[in-house]
Amino acid sequence: MQQPPIDQTEIEARIREHEEELLLLWTAEQGGAAKDRDLRLVTSAIPFPRDRVLRTADLCCGPGDLGRAIRRNFPNAQVDFVDRDPLLLSICRGYNRHAKVPGTYWQLDLNDESWYRSLQLGHYDVIAVANAIHWLSAARAQAVFSDIYRLLDEAGTFLFAEPAAPEGLFAPGFAEWKARQPPRYEHRNWKAFWDRANSLIGYDHTELLGSRTDSRIGDQMTVRGWIDLAQTSRFQNIDVLWRDADIVIVAAQKAAAAGLVGDGGAEGDATGDSELSSR
Repeated sequence: MQQPPIDQTEIEARIREHEEELLLLWTAEQGGAAKDRDLRLVTSAIPFPRDRVLRTADLCCGPGDLGRAIRRNFPNAQVDFVDRDPLLLSICRGYNRHAKVPGTYWQLDLNDESWYRSLQLGHYDVIAVANAIHWLSAARAQAVFSDIYRLLDEAGTFLFAEPAAPEGLFAPGFAEWKARQPPRYEHRNWKAFWDRANSLIGYDHTELLGSRTDSRIGDQMTVRGWIDLAQTSRFQNIDVLWRDADIVIVAAQKAAAAGLVGDGGAEGDATGDSELSSR
C-alpha cells in the first residue's frame, strides 16, 4: 500500500480518544456477532496451558481484535501485533494503551518477500491471522505460509480464518443456501467505519490501500485449497474448526522435535508495550 501523507505520530494524535469508537465500527464491519464467535473459537482451540507465557503473533492484526482475544484466554501471552497499515496499527496501539494490553507493534507488509526477517525465526508458539491472506495471490500466500512455518517454534500452532468457496460440484446449491442466510458483511458498515476514520485523519485512507488485482485469492479458494497450502508448507495435524457461508477456520501444527513435550519449550524473552517497529 502507499504511505499516508502524515506520519504515524500525527495519525495517532488525530484519532486519540476515538480508538474505542473506531473499534466498534470496525467490529460491525467485520461481521459483528459472527466475528466475536470466530475469535472465541480460535482462542479456545489453542493447544497450550492457559498460564503459559504464550509467544504470539497477531498477523495482519488490523485494530488487534485477535491478539487481544488470545490474551484474554492466556493472560501471560506476549503478543506481537503485525500489520502493514499505519492507521489500523494506530487504532490497535491506542486502544491497547487505554485497555492496558501490552504488546509489540510491527509495520510489515506480507507482499514484501523480506517481511518475516524482522521477526525471530523459530520463536512463536502461536501465529494467528484473520481475513487477510486472501488479499494475496496464491503463489504469495504459499510463500507466506512457509514463512509462518519458519517463524513458529517446534510444535507451534498456526490458526487462520479466511473466505472459502465450495467445490464446483456443490457450488450452485451452496449459493442458493447462502443467499437465504443473513449477510455477514454489509457495505453500509464498511462505509461507516471508513467515513469516520477519514473524517478524523483528514484524508481518504482507502485510496492508499491499493486495487483488488485479478491475481489475488479473494473468495475463490476452496477449503481443500487452504488445507493444501498448509500441507505444502509442511504443517501437520491440520483440522477445519469451522465452516459457514463465508469463511473457514483452520488450525495447523508444526511438527514437534523428538522428545519435545507439547506444553514445554523455552519461554519468550520479549517485553511487552514496546514502541512501534517499522520495517
